[in-house]
Amino acid sequence: MEANVQRIQEKYSANVLHANHVTQLALRLYDDLLDLTELDNARDRSYLEHAASLHDIGHFVNRKKHHHHSYHLISSDCLLDEWPEKLRLWTAVLALNHRNKKLRLEALNAKHHDRAGSLIALLRMADALDYEHDQSVQIERIEIEWEAQQVHLHVQGLPTAEHTERLQGKFQLACHVWDMQFLLHSVEENRQPILLSSST
Repeated sequence: MEANVQRIQEKYSANVLHANHVTQLALRLYDDLLDLTELDNARDRSYLEHAASLHDIGHFVNRKKHHHHSYHLISSDCLLDEWPEKLRLWTAVLALNHRNKKLRLEALNAKHHDRAGSLIALLRMADALDYEHDQSVQIERIEIEWEAQQVHLHVQGLPTAEHTERLQGKFQLACHVWDMQFLLHSVEENRQPILLSSST
């Protein structure tokens, strides 16, 4: 990761372990789901990487509505003045939308809203998988079952059933955007997979 991202993380006392793990998970999801998302654009991957690295820096201001604070810090901090305008804009917008809230895309041209929705879905999924901030979840493999409209995530450290509601919320956008169900499978235990599907 480039030096100015690290400086921003240090300046705002970011949880670097969480940020780095979410970045790793997000990029793994991006790479393995290209056939589904149809993104396949080096710029999109870069936007996702930068947003995952900085999505939580708003905690420095206040935990409440930290996603809004992340947006404003990314948009205004002089340490990022050397960034290309589009990189800064997309990083800020993705960070703004990483929580399970209504999408806020007014800063982007409407023609980019579908792309943004896919990138935000990936970021939310990755963030959900490290909800405990303990870096325990690792993706082993991903399988897409097209006819059944299901995506199977085989992971180490599968969250317990008590986290299903939170996972459901964070995966909701992905289920909606790609019209798919997601099943989380444990590679370590003989457990029922966690089924996540759209509520609409």
